[in-house]
Amino acid sequence: MHSIGIEHLTIEFQPDPIQFLGHFAAVGLNAIEFSRVYNSFVRHLTIINADTAIHLTHSHFCTISNIEFQHTENRYKNEFVLEKFALLPHSGHHGIKLDMSADNLLMQLDFKTRMWHDVSFDWYSRMNVLSNSNGIDFAIDMHRSANYLNLVTNVTCGEASRVFSSSGDLNRGPHTSWSTFHNIRASLSTQEIVLPPSTGLKAFRDCNFIGIPTAAQDAMPSSLQGTWIQGDHSGIENLFLYQFNKRFGLIITTLSPTTTTTTTTTSTSTTTTTTNHASITSINQ
Repeated sequence: MHSIGIEHLTIEFQPDPIQFLGHFAAVGLNAIEFSRVYNSFVRHLTIINADTAIHLTHSHFCTISNIEFQHTENRYKNEFVLEKFALLPHSGHHGIKLDMSADNLLMQLDFKTRMWHDVSFDWYSRMNVLSNSNGIDFAIDMHRSANYLNLVTNVTCGEASRVFSSSGDLNRGPHTSWSTFHNIRASLSTQEIVLPPSTGLKAFRDCNFIGIPTAAQDAMPSSLQGTWIQGDHSGIENLFLYQFNKRFGLIITTLSPTTTTTTTTTSTSTTTTTTNHASITSINQ
């Protein structure tokens, strides 16, 4: 399926008496799933009290943008959850989950609640972008299972107590490989973020960490098993948009769901054009 659009909706589930009973014990309050879908979008939604809000599986070239995640009360009420997360009330399992999916753009996500995993990159997910998003305590979940080459850029993680808190069975390899994490920060500008290990059972292997406030020193790949750590993001706020502009020689000035207005400048003239461009639907700077 292709050319599917879902927009301008509020999807709310009743939190009581239905409760989120813990990992793999949810009753299935799931809002949206794309399976084998491409060139499609979900945008301008508010999703409340979901177990899994949005799931993309075997889906490509989709844009998920301007989504707000909320809850009306803490849904964790069984003993296991209260014991393990007493200080971190959660409202559901996944905010957005990707598996077997590539070349998708997630941006302008606003988590006004804590999910177990706010955004999850799972089974073979690769070359996806998470950008321009924020949350009260954002959790970027690299869920093992050979997800790789994903980009996370320009994300504000609120309390930032669990930025790289990731799950997945130990027999499924490192949490991620060859992924880039750029300009990720807490709401409090002076707060440092703890980077994940580059080796061992919880490895983020051969990854790049750029523009993240951390106690770790700048490190070249040779010293940390292929990991690159660079404290300064060189004034680049959003690496995805920066690379897009560099690749196409454009300056993005206005973007809407169906059109792109660009300005190209040469030594002799300036030309403005408006064109359709499905793969960058809903980007706003």
